[in-house]
Amino acid sequence: INSTIPFIELNHIVPFSLIINELISNSLKHAFKNKSDGKISISIANNSNKHLTFCYKDNGEWCEPQDPTSFGLELIDTFTEQLNGTYTFNSTHGTEYCFTFKDIIIKN
Repeated sequence: INSTIPFIELNHIVPFSLIINELISNSLKHAFKNKSDGKISISIANNSNKHLTFCYKDNGEWCEPQDPTSFGLELIDTFTEQLNGTYTFNSTHGTEYCFTFKDIIIKN
């Protein structure tokens, strides 16, 4: 985990932590099923607009196709929306999600 964020306000930490929990659960359940050297990388920082950016990567080999209507992905979408956020997804090498949350403003 790499973070430059000292804290996240209480009203934002619950949906944010549920997104992290869902991503880690998905990696453990699907990506690392037949892999003994699985790695997860998490970075949390502020961008030029002082909004929180969060990137999650794993080096897994997904055994099952991702269902875009799955409950877990709906949770990620719902909590991202609650935080006025957006994300990109890339599965070229493992899985990578990069989020920007506009409602989590980082103050110095």
